Amino acid sequence: MTYSVTRYARASFFIHQNDREKSMSISRYLNHRVTNLMLSVLIGTTPVISGLVVMDYQMHRQLEKKSKVSIEEAVFAIDRVLDSLHGAALQAQPLSTQPCSEVQQELENQARRNPRIHSLVLTRNDIGFCSSLGTKPLYTPHFAKGEYLQLNMNSPTIPNGILVEYRLVANNHSVIASTYGLELRNELRGFKDGVVLELEFGGLYISANGDSRNEVRPSLSEFSQSGVSEKYGYLVRAGYPDGFTARESQYIRTNIMPSLVLIGLFTSVLVLWSLLRKQYPVKGVLPVIDR
Repeated sequence: MTYSVTRYARASFFIHQNDREKSMSISRYLNHRVTNLMLSVLIGTTPVISGLVVMDYQMHRQLEKKSKVSIEEAVFAIDRVLDSLHGAALQAQPLSTQPCSEVQQELENQARRNPRIHSLVLTRNDIGFCSSLGTKPLYTPHFAKGEYLQLNMNSPTIPNGILVEYRLVANNHSVIASTYGLELRNELRGFKDGVVLELEFGGLYISANGDSRNEVRPSLSEFSQSGVSEKYGYLVRAGYPDGFTARESQYIRTNIMPSLVLIGLFTSVLVLWSLLRKQYPVKGVLPVIDR
C-alpha cells in the first residue's frame, strides 16, 4: 500500500513538472514571437520616419533656394524693363536742348514706337516744357533731390493707375520717361510655385496683386529673402505667405505616405522572416509543443 502511494506521488510530481515545463516552453515561445514581432515593426517604422524627415529637410531647402533664386530672376527681369526706360530717355535727351515746337512731333514718334512707354517729358531747370502726351497744362513729375527712379501713384495722366518714372539728367536739362506699373506686375506674375515678390522704390512698393495703397501688405514671413538691384537701386523682397510651408508639407506627405508605408511593411516582413529563420534554421520546421 505504501509502495503504491509512493509511486502515485512520484508520478504526480513528474506530471506536474512536465506540465510546468510545457507551460514555460509555451511562454518562452510566445515571448519570442512577440519580441520578434515588436522588433520587426520597430525596424519597419524606421524608413517611414526617416523618409518624412528627409522629405521635410529637402522641402525646406528647396523653398529657401527658390526664394533666393527668385530674387535674382526678378532683378534681371525688372532691370530689363527699366533698361527700356533708360534707352527711351537716352534717345530723347538731344531733344531737351531744343524748343518744344521743333521737337514735339519727334518726341511723340519716339514714345509711340516703344509700346512700353507711357510718356516722355522734357524739362529745363526741373520745369517741364514739352511732353509726348501734348497735354495742357503740362504735368511734370516731381523727384526728390538725388532721386532718379520712382513709383507715381497719383499721376493725373493715368487716374487710379501706377507709373514707373525714370529721370535722365544732363546739366540743367533732363528727360523723364515713364512706363506703366502693369509692366512690373506682369513680370512678377510670371513667378509660380507660391513664391510672392514685391518691389520697393523709395518707400513705395508694388507686387503682383497689390501696392502701397492697399491696407494690408503681402505676407512674406516664410523663407523671406531680399536683394537690391546694383544697376537701379530698387529693393526686391521674396518669400512665402503664412502657413504655406505647412500646407506644402501636408500635400507632399499625402502623396508620399502610401509609398513609405509600403516600404515599411515590406521591411517589417523581411526582418520578421529573417528572425524566424535564424531562430529555426531547419526549413519548414517550427517548434513542437508537446500536448
